[in-house]
Amino acid sequence: DDEPAIQAALDHAARNGGGKINLPAGVYAIARPLILRSNVHLVGVGRGKSVLRSTVKSLGKTVEGTGVWAAVAMVAADNASVKDLSIDLSVGQTHANGVAILPAGSQFEGAASTNCEVSGIEVIGAGNYHAYMIWNFRGRGIRIVDNIVDGRMENPVELSYQEGIESYGGADVLVKGNTVRNIGGTALNFGSAGLPDTGIENLEIAENTVSNSGRALNIGPWMDKSGPQNVSGVRIVDNVFRDLWKMGIQVSVEPGTQIRNVLISNNDIENVGAPSASGAYALFFRGALATESLPAGEAIDTLVSNNRIFKVQGVNAIGLLVTYYPSLTFSGNAVSDVDDAGVQAIGAKDLWVTANSVARTGRIGMLSRGAGSVFVRDNVFVEWGVGGERAAGVSVDDATAGDVLNNVFRSEHPAGSAVRVEVHSTNVSVLRNQVFAPMVLAEPFVNLGAMSNLGSFEVEAGATSVTIAHEMVDPSGRVSVGLSEGAEASFTSYPEIGSFRVDFDAPLQARAILRYEISSCRSHPDTINYLNLGC
Repeated sequence: DDEPAIQAALDHAARNGGGKINLPAGVYAIARPLILRSNVHLVGVGRGKSVLRSTVKSLGKTVEGTGVWAAVAMVAADNASVKDLSIDLSVGQTHANGVAILPAGSQFEGAASTNCEVSGIEVIGAGNYHAYMIWNFRGRGIRIVDNIVDGRMENPVELSYQEGIESYGGADVLVKGNTVRNIGGTALNFGSAGLPDTGIENLEIAENTVSNSGRALNIGPWMDKSGPQNVSGVRIVDNVFRDLWKMGIQVSVEPGTQIRNVLISNNDIENVGAPSASGAYALFFRGALATESLPAGEAIDTLVSNNRIFKVQGVNAIGLLVTYYPSLTFSGNAVSDVDDAGVQAIGAKDLWVTANSVARTGRIGMLSRGAGSVFVRDNVFVEWGVGGERAAGVSVDDATAGDVLNNVFRSEHPAGSAVRVEVHSTNVSVLRNQVFAPMVLAEPFVNLGAMSNLGSFEVEAGATSVTIAHEMVDPSGRVSVGLSEGAEASFTSYPEIGSFRVDFDAPLQARAILRYEISSCRSHPDTINYLNLGC
């Protein structure tokens, strides 16, 4: 057991104000955790060269009232670090964490560690048990950079509490440039532990690579008895997440809590789920309704932009799933090859889906149900319903406001409707969309909701003029009227306040059905929706 000698050197440095303990090349057996104090640095000569290898099933001791279950730990330390070595928990099948950055106290309520670093190390796990390969708890000014984590979970499991890198609570934490693989549970896990003072402030997760794991990343606030432990100032950027068994990124907000200023940008998420699996999601934003004692959770300034989502497989596989998440902007992303829905939202309060590309979805490009307001603008939907079911490119149901505006729908095969706004929606407009397809198998643009800007009306033979009441119409807007069914007719439409009038150049020779589209902007001649067949 080499732990006593290494610990003696670490303690000697601590008593003398700090220092660097060099760990030469070799394999060092340990049976208890190594503890670093302030200004002490444990430095090897490289991953795979300086190796700390656990020889026991469990590594544990108590330090300053804190239960430490890890190969190496910093407890209430300032300016301590572990660098350039390997930690091997696999040989002893050790049920413990790899590196832990901890506060003092039996309930972790004491002084937190600050300005500590874990860099250039490798942690090899021992399989499916509840442990964190690298763990920061309430630490502030923490750097976890350029590490390799291997949980040794090579095949999917139904349930696992193994985590790769976890940071609960704390502020000014950087997790960058790490490679995490073979993790049974969540590779990168962030949030609150349901204990006091475990909110998160200023967290950056950048340039990491995650592969062959249950879920790539999870983050969210929690409610503690002392009050909400909120999350603010999060950047998740430039990461690569691939070969995931269940999920890419999950963001959650609980009743009574708040998540604020979250940016998820320029990430690659690919190959999520499996053909025989169910419920795989590349992105999942989960909100929470109010309870008897707590208000609904809040999400302020969540932006998901310029990410690439490719190949989400299985039953009910979804590129972006939003359930009751309060407010979200999804912009400039590329979503493709999803077995069910490119985007699906249920109960979203304020959802903006803009300037995205959504291609080759098995059932539907985008589905929104039970939303407050939903705005679907400037997107390109390509080949929706490729799984055989000719659902709509975009379907909106039970929304209270919004629009489907200036989108392009392209298909090389016979296509279902481009847009369907269902009967339970109110005040949702369908404007300036275009369909390019050889043929359509249903009405391309359908708006059945109340206060719909699309509709049709019947005119009897012999009519020379007809007035249609509609509270959306205003003289400053535009009404486009076309013949849907019946004899040829020439006519002109005039918007008025709360209605529009259609004057026929000659009395109708036979009964006719006319369709209309209402726009609030007369100055744009291209406000109507276009169907381009044979393209």
